[in-house]
Amino acid sequence: MWAYNSVVRVPCSHHGSHRFESYYAHQNLLYSNQMLSRKSVIIFIWLLIVLVGPLTVLGSTSFSTTLSEPILLVNLFQRLTGLAAFSLLFVQILLGSYINFWQRFLGARTFKYHLFQGLISYGLLLAHPLLYVVFTYQMFGKITTFLLPNFDINPGIYELYLTYGRIAFVLLTIGVAAGYFRNKPFLRAHWRKFHILNYFSFFFIAIHAYNVGTDIAVFPFSVFYWLVVVVIGAVVVGRFVYPRFKGLLSSRQYPQISQRKSLP
Repeated sequence: MWAYNSVVRVPCSHHGSHRFESYYAHQNLLYSNQMLSRKSVIIFIWLLIVLVGPLTVLGSTSFSTTLSEPILLVNLFQRLTGLAAFSLLFVQILLGSYINFWQRFLGARTFKYHLFQGLISYGLLLAHPLLYVVFTYQMFGKITTFLLPNFDINPGIYELYLTYGRIAFVLLTIGVAAGYFRNKPFLRAHWRKFHILNYFSFFFIAIHAYNVGTDIAVFPFSVFYWLVVVVIGAVVVGRFVYPRFKGLLSSRQYPQISQRKSLP
């Protein structure tokens, strides 16, 4: 006698069933080992990305001087949070831009990790300007707001580069809020449109960091910075610029087909 299901035909005998279960268990083990090796490689790369900023800062810091001066200690944490936020934002954009690929490659929990890491990234981005407020208070004895220019403390060009960071923070706040509350009735259909602001905020942050940050020119972050800018630039071109350019080129090459498609 034979038993049938929608996928495989196997004998009802105990021996056939045992062979099928052994094969199924073997396939599951191979898949689990494959996923484990993939995750191990990704975790290793993730650690390198996350640690490149702190290693750069700590490698160029005199701890004997920093630990004896509270204002330098605040500046140390400000530098650490700034570079760490830049690195995590890079990872977030890569994850979000190709989330379907990463879910197939790493598993279904990738999206939850994306959300969790997004909150950590935003926390670092919030801590960075708050530490600047503490730094300026210790330096000048004046409480400032990190969202408004402070021309009485900094020269105009420096405030301009700081303002790039302020704009990035506002755009990221909107993008993160839209992603976090994406299941709300209004955002359910439009949250991705707001989430695109993260790309703009990245380039504002890149300009801000290059002109204000003291560690951008220090190895190894000096190499990592330009690598990240090139990669994100390529992502933006591949996701947004090239498809529109290709569509525009196709419509010009085949105008009659485009007109026919537009007819009711």
